[in-house]
Amino acid sequence: MEHDVFISYSSKNSDTANAICHVLEENKIKCWIAPRNIQPGSDYADCIDNAISTCKIFILVFSAPSQESKWVKGELNVAFDSNKIIIPFKVENVSLHGAMRVILNDKHWLDAYPNPEIKFRELVVLSKRLLKEDLSDNIFSPTYDAKRTISSPLENNVTFWSLIKRMFVTKKVRIMSNKPCLIRVNGGKKENTPKDTLKMINVKDDIVDIEVVSEEYKNVKLYYTINLNELGYQIFRIDLAKEEKKYLMERANKGGTYELNALGITFLDEGNYAEAQQCFLKASNKGEAAASYNLGMMYHYGKGVEKDYSTSMEFYNMAIKDNYPLALNNLGSMYYNGEGVQKDLKKAYELFYKAAERDLENAQFTVASMLFYGQGVDVDKEKAKFWFQRAAQQGSSEAQKYLNSWNN
Repeated sequence: MEHDVFISYSSKNSDTANAICHVLEENKIKCWIAPRNIQPGSDYADCIDNAISTCKIFILVFSAPSQESKWVKGELNVAFDSNKIIIPFKVENVSLHGAMRVILNDKHWLDAYPNPEIKFRELVVLSKRLLKEDLSDNIFSPTYDAKRTISSPLENNVTFWSLIKRMFVTKKVRIMSNKPCLIRVNGGKKENTPKDTLKMINVKDDIVDIEVVSEEYKNVKLYYTINLNELGYQIFRIDLAKEEKKYLMERANKGGTYELNALGITFLDEGNYAEAQQCFLKASNKGEAAASYNLGMMYHYGKGVEKDYSTSMEFYNMAIKDNYPLALNNLGSMYYNGEGVQKDLKKAYELFYKAAERDLENAQFTVASMLFYGQGVDVDKEKAKFWFQRAAQQGSSEAQKYLNSWNN
């Protein structure tokens, strides 16, 4: 029998495998599946080897039992050695291990857990594409004879027709951005989307309008329109970092010092230290305290330049003219540790205190600790407790430990 698809499965997943076979064949994709296609009197292993060798697509119903099945492992090895297109159809929430991990780790997975039938539609479309067949509007229109009862892992006595109907009800958009953003789908409520978090949104319409707004730069807005008619789902990845960088470059070229400093941070994160340094220098020369701090930090810790405490202090001092809290804190640490300057705990405390007054959590914890132990200042447990409380309110777990000991 000529066939396009070989279906590999554990006997414990036979219901799902047979349902997949039925759906594919209803859509004119010829399948080979055991034991249906084993000829009486034939050698079982020879039949399977020949069936895999002559198929175009190898579908693996992946589960814990299939991962342990010697027959499934053998079939997968034959498919791999024969350079077949392999589609793992995952029906259980289990992790890959052993030889299967080596073979399947980079494959196009269809995650069908916990409702395999919902992914049948996608499996048909993917198979037709890989077979280079035309997609028609009649995908999933089973004949009257297909209204037979099948057994499902999720529910018994469910008709095939009811499963098919359910496939058309839920359409999904999965959206991921490489920067935090607000997302609005079809004019609905804006939803926060953290960086690199896959957000799944259910929709009713085939045409989906998506609005994306950068959480950091509200002027960065993107608009997309997606057609879900073919698959009923879409994974949509947004390169918001690229758009934010483009926005910062445009604003920096117009003289925006805040954007020039932010662009420098972008280059710094990319490891492009020379460009970062140039941005910080330009912004610092225009009086941007944050940029002066960033230059001080580069020389303080040797980020893209050689460590130079003297130059670092020079830039930190430029930043503290505007009482920039991070510069106050870092300059305080240089006096505290004697980095490029004679150690001076009193001077360190004064700088840390100014940063603490400007709500810098690290500085608040340091001030509390110096008051608690009498470093550069007289011991004052009540004042120490006050600053531990301020730091704890901002999320300092170390400050909370001190307060817990106090209460005990």
